[in-house]
Amino acid sequence: MRQALLFIAAFTLTACLTRPRRAAAPEPSCPALAASPAAVPDTLVYDTLSVTTRPQRISAPRVEYPDRLREDGVNGRVVVDVVIDPSGHAEPGTERVVAASHREFVAPTMKLLRESRFCPGTVIGRPVRVRVLIPINFSVTRAGP
Repeated sequence: MRQALLFIAAFTLTACLTRPRRAAAPEPSCPALAASPAAVPDTLVYDTLSVTTRPQRISAPRVEYPDRLREDGVNGRVVVDVVIDPSGHAEPGTERVVAASHREFVAPTMKLLRESRFCPGTVIGRPVRVRVLIPINFSVTRAGP
């Protein structure tokens, strides 16, 4: 039932072998990150239906595709349930794999989440902890002849 209430985050990361690396874009502004922290830390974890704004990914490293799966042309997906904290990071220890098409995709997904930056969810302008489902897609694109 809890998962039925969670909104699958609108950001899906895709690994693609033939795309050239781009220069890092400047980080978009995030008013929630500039907000002053609350005097008393809020330990409540909100779901995405209970917040004014949902967390949004603003930066992430390129996902590392497992070599063996890339060579075999295996595509896949991992869905992770995680809490995004008020500072815009995945909260350590809250990550839980909900689904994974292949277990070798899990470790790169967890690394990607640890290194990603989010604009945190807010309640009336105040950054709060929010539980989200984050799908990560792995896709091999082969170059044409």
